[in-house]
Amino acid sequence: NSTVFTRATYLNLTKNGLNMIGDHAFECFPNLETLVLNNNQWLVGAVDTDNVKCNATALSDLPKLKHLHLKNAFADKAFVYDDQYLAVKDHMRAVDYFPNPDKVLAGNNLLNLETIDFDDNRILGFSPDIFCNLTLLKTLRLSSNALGNPLIYGNDHGNPDVHAYHGDCALSLETLDLSGNLIAYLSANFTGELG
Repeated sequence: NSTVFTRATYLNLTKNGLNMIGDHAFECFPNLETLVLNNNQWLVGAVDTDNVKCNATALSDLPKLKHLHLKNAFADKAFVYDDQYLAVKDHMRAVDYFPNPDKVLAGNNLLNLETIDFDDNRILGFSPDIFCNLTLLKTLRLSSNALGNPLIYGNDHGNPDVHAYHGDCALSLETLDLSGNLIAYLSANFTGELG
C-alpha cells in the first residue's frame, strides 16, 4: 500500500536524470497542480529491461494538473532494438531521439492544463489536434525546438509532415512562444488568423 500525498500540489523532479516514468507513476499525488520535470532524459514510449512499455499513461492520474513543465526534459539519444526505443544500453545502437508531445499528452486526460512548457526539446512536430481537448490552456511554450513552418491556425489535410496548431482548439490560449525554432516564413493563413 503506497502513501497518498493528498495535500501535495507541487512536485519538482528537475535534474534527476529520469529516463523512464512508469505508467501511473503519480497516482499518489491526486491533487497535484504543478509538475516540473525539467532537465531530465525522459524517453517517452521507451521499454524497460522486461520489455514493458512505459509512459503511455504516466500522467493519467493527475486530474487537477494545471502546470506541466518539460523544459529540456527529454533524452537527446536513445538506444534502439527492433524499432523500439530502449532505456537500457545492452548491445543496442544509439540514435538521435526526437520527442513527440503526442505521447506525453494523448490519453492522459489532462483537461485542466493551463500551462505547458515544451521549451528546448528538439521537437520536430506534433499532430494537429493534440491540444484540442485542452480548453483551459493559456500558455504554450515551444521555444528552442526544431519546429519548421507550423500552420498555427489551420488544417494539415492529414499530412504528417506538417506541424500544425489549430487555433479553434485551445480558445483560451493567451501566450504562444515559438521563438528559436526553424520557422522560415509565415503563411497568409497564419497572419490572417492572427489579425
